[in-house]
Amino acid sequence: MRLAHALDRSDAAFFEMLDHQAGRHAVFFRTPDRQGVLADATGCRTIFYDGDAVASHVRLLSDAPPVDMPFGMGFPGNHTPIPGVRILTPNTLIDLKSHAVSRFWPREAPPVLDLDTAQARVETFAATALRKGPKFALGLTAGMDSRTVAVAAWKAGVDVLTFTYDRGSHTHEDIAVARLLAAALGLRHKTVQERKPTPKTRARLRQATYYSHHLSCIEPLAEALGRRAVASGNLLEIGRVFYARHRRHGRDLSTPEQMAGHFYDNARPAARARFDAWGHARWMAASTEAFAEFDAVTGFQSAARLIDPFDLFYWEHRMGAWQSMILLERDFYGEPYMPFNCRAIFTAMLGLTHEVREAATLFRRLIDIPELADVPLKSSSTPKAAAIVAGPVSPVA
Repeated sequence: MRLAHALDRSDAAFFEMLDHQAGRHAVFFRTPDRQGVLADATGCRTIFYDGDAVASHVRLLSDAPPVDMPFGMGFPGNHTPIPGVRILTPNTLIDLKSHAVSRFWPREAPPVLDLDTAQARVETFAATALRKGPKFALGLTAGMDSRTVAVAAWKAGVDVLTFTYDRGSHTHEDIAVARLLAAALGLRHKTVQERKPTPKTRARLRQATYYSHHLSCIEPLAEALGRRAVASGNLLEIGRVFYARHRRHGRDLSTPEQMAGHFYDNARPAARARFDAWGHARWMAASTEAFAEFDAVTGFQSAARLIDPFDLFYWEHRMGAWQSMILLERDFYGEPYMPFNCRAIFTAMLGLTHEVREAATLFRRLIDIPELADVPLKSSSTPKAAAIVAGPVSPVA
């Protein structure tokens, strides 16, 4: 009832309280002026809409065949492959009376913080969310983000089952380091071997999502994890200037054409090859149109005066259009649990200087504990890291 009481006080109190809500959720609310629906901080709980209805899954709104336009890491703009169906991107809401989409965040620029203050806020907010949340499994790799979640859970005294999926030699470094990390923190760890999905699972997934991320791991993970909540650290890249090189090269995101170009440049090579095979000029024109609508509907440019446009684009498009679709896939083996998915956490991260964020200084402090002193981060060039990943890794349940 906390949100309801806040809404009774004022819209400002309601949105301020929303900033401190973590996890994956949708919120329906009503005031004398409107009936609205909005999602969590990064749109992990997908909300799709057309002219008449809203729904959690695109196929609940339309059976129309998808367009043939290729895409990768999400669909351009706020469009989807289904004609006429749009995705509600983060930090916006849709009025169920007028069908209008409006932005409710950011309301001001993130306050400038020093490292100690930012770290204290992030650790406090995350610990609160973790202690109040469900028992969960964590996808653990050799990278920084999943380690950050693991250490936060360990500090909060939360028992976590960790896992790493084995998809061949390119995942063996992740498996080896994840086992070391879990052992150092006293956490359980499972290695899950991928396998070809059944036709039934493929058919069900086509109804649930239009983007596949780890199809070969879904059935094995469902068996290994026992349908518990499942967490990952993907969202933390919002706090680390993911598109820093574009800012250094003097690029901009002030027009739909620039957004489409940025989206193209950051697609994987195989995806860009599909775009070009479809017709580069044709693909760019369609993407520009989609981003023009995204810009107009969400008020992106006005928000980009308060938040670095590259950070905002990563948050609202990369996470809103790509990460959200991955979570619809994750639903098949466990309820996605996102303890760091909170505007107050991201605001604290974005309050640090660009240089500090690009260097990942906050994250290095969050994971700097004696227990992990000998557990390398991925891509480390130290002999110890090389020795850990040198040998073959056999699956161990």
